[in-house]
Amino acid sequence: MDQIRHAAETVVRRIAMTGLLVIATLVAALLRHPRLAFDAVALLLTVEALVLWQLGAWAPWLRAGRAPVWLTLPGAGRRSRAIYAALLAESFRAYAVKFALSAAAAWLADLVVRVG
Repeated sequence: MDQIRHAAETVVRRIAMTGLLVIATLVAALLRHPRLAFDAVALLLTVEALVLWQLGAWAPWLRAGRAPVWLTLPGAGRRSRAIYAALLAESFRAYAVKFALSAAAAWLADLVVRVG
C-alpha cells in the first residue's frame, strides 16, 4: 500500500512541479514589469490549481496500466489499480488545495502591489 501511495504522490508531484517550473520561467521574463508579473503569478497559479483539481476528478478514469510508474509496482490487479486511482485522486486534490492557497496569497500580494 505504501508503495502505491508513494508512486501516486511521485506522479502528482512531478506534474505539479513541472507546472510550477513553467510558471517560474514565464514570470522570470516579466520581472521588469512587477505588476504584470504579480498578475501572471496569481492567474497561472489559479489555473494550475484548477487543472490539478480536474485531474483529481478524472483520476479514477485514467488508464493507470499505461503509466510508466505502474511498471515499477508489484502486482497489476484490478484492486491495486482502483487503490492507485483513489490515491492519485487524493494526491491531485491535495496539491490543488496547496496551489489554491498559493494563488490566494498571490492575488493578495497583487492587490497590495496595486494599492501601494
